[in-house]
Amino acid sequence: MNTNSYRLAGWSALILALVTIFTIVTFAVGLTVGWDVVGLPNDLASIVMYSLHILVLLGLDKFLNPRPVQLWLGILAALVIAIVQILFVSRVVGLDVTLVPGYICSSVVAFVYLVYNWQARQSQSLPNGLTLIGIIGNAGGVVAGVSSFLAQDHPLVWIGGLIYLLNVVWLFWMSRIWLRSAQA
Repeated sequence: MNTNSYRLAGWSALILALVTIFTIVTFAVGLTVGWDVVGLPNDLASIVMYSLHILVLLGLDKFLNPRPVQLWLGILAALVIAIVQILFVSRVVGLDVTLVPGYICSSVVAFVYLVYNWQARQSQSLPNGLTLIGIIGNAGGVVAGVSSFLAQDHPLVWIGGLIYLLNVVWLFWMSRIWLRSAQA
């Protein structure tokens, strides 16, 4: 991987971490105060977030050389969410149309990250602490997405979502690794 690829992956991971924090804040505000103020910013941030996931997944693929199936599965899932969100923001589809693809595809993206981290842990290509955070955090993302089928207010959605917050730490750490590698 050349330094430009490292730089792109690093900046994408850093911006993705910041956008993820923004969506968490707007989601919490939306649940407590109402979606009138933060609904659109949250939806737009989701489009940016899943678009950035594609760049981070491409960076991981270059960095770890895993199987291409998981890369394309992750990219496809991120694309589906981004496109469905664009259709929702454009008022082409309603919220009810976005829910099932969102649950499934967010679970798939988290699962793909989990697999990447598992592979990195096995190959010792990333620090053990980083891969452990990636495995645990993305397992929480899978649990949150899958349990959303039960009910949005199901305790597993909230527990999984809280554990998934570790992914923000993982993104900051990966951005630092990639950006430092770009300088070398």
